[in-house]
Amino acid sequence: MTTPKHEHLRACLVDALPELARNPDKLSIYMTGGRLIARYGPNLGFQYDATLQIDVIGFSGQPAAFFLPLILWLRRYEPAALLNHDTAEQRLRFEIDMVDNGAVDITIGLPMSEAVDVLPQSDGSYVMKLREEPAIVDEEPLIDPPALLRRIFHEGELLVGYPLDDPAP
Repeated sequence: MTTPKHEHLRACLVDALPELARNPDKLSIYMTGGRLIARYGPNLGFQYDATLQIDVIGFSGQPAAFFLPLILWLRRYEPAALLNHDTAEQRLRFEIDMVDNGAVDITIGLPMSEAVDVLPQSDGSYVMKLREEPAIVDEEPLIDPPALLRRIFHEGELLVGYPLDDPAP
């Protein structure tokens, strides 16, 4: 099987946010409210739908710095969550708890579905493969999404990245 979406999400967030790279234990991702969708018939493939529950404890950056890599991940691995404006407004909910010294706890639930193709083998075993998300027609791809996250500014304040000698964009 290829890498599951939740593992891609963890890698994306840790790669994009230096604070999580330094302390990955601040990030917890698990699935809730799961449904298994399968049909009786010759095709043994199935799909599972769940909510990816993401908890970040004691995040010292701006919440926007956390949400941007999440949206970039959604564009690639769960585009259906963004394509329908009506459901996107209802499905992407979060909570932020102000802790101390400017740190926050962030909790967000993201819809996730994965289709699994199951291929019987001649020896009686099965090969399972996670199905890739279909490409969005006429989408202009982002050149290097992780590069976008190395330095993020908002109203002149550095939200993500390390200060450099050159001025803010």
